[in-house]
Amino acid sequence: MTRFDASRRSVLSARDARQADIDARLGAGWPALVAASLGLPGERKAPPGSGALFAWAVGRLARAFPEARRLHAEIEAITGKPRPLEFDDKVVALIEYRDGSIIDAVRRVRE
Repeated sequence: MTRFDASRRSVLSARDARQADIDARLGAGWPALVAASLGLPGERKAPPGSGALFAWAVGRLARAFPEARRLHAEIEAITGKPRPLEFDDKVVALIEYRDGSIIDAVRRVRE
């Protein structure tokens, strides 16, 4: 057992709960959820070409789901546009690959 086991279980539990919620909503007739993310490990969160890749993916999704942009605008009108998160230098978690190597660090959100 490593020192990260409790944290790993917590993250996996949260992931499973999120998936169960998505499954329940889709089963209840809610529209499909599409999420696009560049969840990249390591220090460089935006390596060369990642912006173009993300823009390409969003463009493909927009063509496949033409109502998505209208829906996004309606939701943003109700909830407001979220402010970007800012992080400080304090590391609050490490992401460990299955071979034990550290592949990423999670930093504390500034308040």
